[in-house]
Amino acid sequence: MKKMISLGLFVALTFGGVCSSFAADNPAPVEKPAVAMPGGWTTFRSLSDSDQAVFREATSQLLGVKYEPLLVRTQVVAGMNYEYYCLAKVVAPKSTWYPVLVQIFKPLQGKAVVKQIIR
Repeated sequence: MKKMISLGLFVALTFGGVCSSFAADNPAPVEKPAVAMPGGWTTFRSLSDSDQAVFREATSQLLGVKYEPLLVRTQVVAGMNYEYYCLAKVVAPKSTWYPVLVQIFKPLQGKAVVKQIIR
């Protein structure tokens, strides 16, 4: 239940203001190009099996906090940058879930590494 509320809040805050300001300024919708800008971030999407594998590889040695990835976006660089929208919980009695962004870099060769965790 907490995951659905957090995900709903994230989507509402992220897209609510964009849609309302777009509708007020532009009466007719404008189609966006299907191809993403080179080097730019994709939009957040559901995780694929390979996204989950990268997340597990990078976070397997982290202790003290449990992370549950919900969404991901990627950026092609000399390798791949991943930004996971997650729920996190300190591994302790009566702790609560809170949203975080986990940034991971996966080089062309080698293991994925956590670059930053933003609460």
